[in-house]
Amino acid sequence: MQSVRHSPTRSPTPTGTQPDRHVARPTPATTHLEGRILELQRTAGNAAITGLFVQRHGGTDLTSHTVTEAEQKDMPATTDAPGLLAEKNKLLDEQKTRKAAAAAAAKARQPPPAQPDLSEEEKARVKEIDRRLAIRLKGDEQETLTANGITDTAAQWFAKMTTTTFLGAAVTVHELLEKRLKDAEKLVPKPWDGLVSSTSTLRPPGASLHSFGLAIDINPGTNPQLVNPDDPHGTLYEPRKQSKAISEVIHRAILLVHATTAKDAAFWTRTTGADKATRVKASYDVLEKYSDALETYFTLDQGANKTKLDGLVTALAGKDKRTADEWVTQIKLDRTQIETGAGKNWYKRTSGFLDMKRVVVEALTSDAGGGLTWLGDNTIASGRDIMHFDMRGVGPIKKIVKSVHGTTTPLGGD
Repeated sequence: MQSVRHSPTRSPTPTGTQPDRHVARPTPATTHLEGRILELQRTAGNAAITGLFVQRHGGTDLTSHTVTEAEQKDMPATTDAPGLLAEKNKLLDEQKTRKAAAAAAAKARQPPPAQPDLSEEEKARVKEIDRRLAIRLKGDEQETLTANGITDTAAQWFAKMTTTTFLGAAVTVHELLEKRLKDAEKLVPKPWDGLVSSTSTLRPPGASLHSFGLAIDINPGTNPQLVNPDDPHGTLYEPRKQSKAISEVIHRAILLVHATTAKDAAFWTRTTGADKATRVKASYDVLEKYSDALETYFTLDQGANKTKLDGLVTALAGKDKRTADEWVTQIKLDRTQIETGAGKNWYKRTSGFLDMKRVVVEALTSDAGGGLTWLGDNTIASGRDIMHFDMRGVGPIKKIVKSVHGTTTPLGGD
């Protein structure tokens, strides 16, 4: 498909982002609609986001990255943004305290406190702070470009977005990433049918390199971000209780199917190698092996696989004391746990967590192809973000300004 470039005359001016990539939940300064757009884009691919852009903006002029004249007047200075966030958080903490007091009074059958919630004036202040911080989030895109020595204005940067395809799937990316995706395509033999069913690329402000058109997620619904529950930053992505439960299910599958303990599996440890290609290959091998183990695990409670289960239980001698019947009970519990766990946009969970051919990963990461960083290999995103590839190692943006938090965060190496 021929690339369709967005007209420079209708492009925008600017803004912000975040450390590793895309935190699954919207930042405090993200509006409800922007959060919904982000969610739709991750789960349904770019078709959904394109529709919303057209509905909201009447075209593909990427207005969600534009600071209008009116917004410019209301945009807080970078130095004022942290104070506004602190004020909002103080109000929300006060709201929580008041509601807790009201609940305690109700439980004790006592009269409610005089102020059981925020006043209407205080609630309006929270909304106003959110509105202004959302504008600041847009403005931080220009701050990020400047901090990285990029001479383009935000308007010029977003004028270079292009709508094209990668292995037949629609993508909207910056022209810098477009070139790398086309180079990667040259390394993938045809036919391409079925290799990529959905993508997530350009997003609204606040989603790290995705916001600048320099990242792509491949089949995001079936290549999840698996978060290491022991990573200190993991709660940026999801509650620790959730990541711990998922990790434990995966490790039980590895234990039963491969007689490999969590320590020996080293699932959360980044692989080593003399060069990037070696590391990527090793990471793919790990993910493929253990994704297959998870899929196998969820077949072992079936009566037809009793003999296979008995053999695996025997092979576990000395590593686990559960009987075959106890494992059947555990597998059933784990199926419920992994299928009903909230918050993660991961489908077909019992079929594993790797839904990408090796040739696609190697083409996207190879120096002769895309040269991109794969977060299924690089564990900078607090675990293994299997869907995600970006230009942090080869692109012009090496750090992200997020003035709301008073930070300029390096994206990390390759």
